[in-house]
Amino acid sequence: MRTSLIFGIVAVVFGAVALGGALSSSPIVSGGFGLAAGVMGLAAGIINGKDGDNGD
Repeated sequence: MRTSLIFGIVAVVFGAVALGGALSSSPIVSGGFGLAAGVMGLAAGIINGKDGDNGD
């Protein structure tokens, strides 16, 4: 669980940087960090789904 939490926090930070890049009209920063945030969020979800207790 701790690893997925760390990945989730990193995804939020990357998302915030992507939002800042979008607001400052920088498509390279916005796109790159937005993609990184998506990948990190997906990784956090996969790790949480694999290791977490889903009540099964």
